[in-house]
Amino acid sequence: MPFVRCFYHVIWATKYRAPLITPDVERALLQTVREKSQMLGCPILAIEAVEDHIHVAVANVPRIAVAEWVRQVKGLSSRQTN
Repeated sequence: MPFVRCFYHVIWATKYRAPLITPDVERALLQTVREKSQMLGCPILAIEAVEDHIHVAVANVPRIAVAEWVRQVKGLSSRQTN
């Protein structure tokens, strides 16, 4: 049985690169991203946020497209922090 695992480095920024990610927002944001990614079956390998963007290294299983992972994780994190 073949085994495939893909690794991605995903970056997304705040609108207009505005410095909106404060330390309090960062804690909630990173927790939200970790939890949603875990629910999708895609483990987070590394995650870091600065004031205007976030970096996520994620392992993806072939059953979910990376675009779908980004849509779900980014969408939830945006709704949770706004």
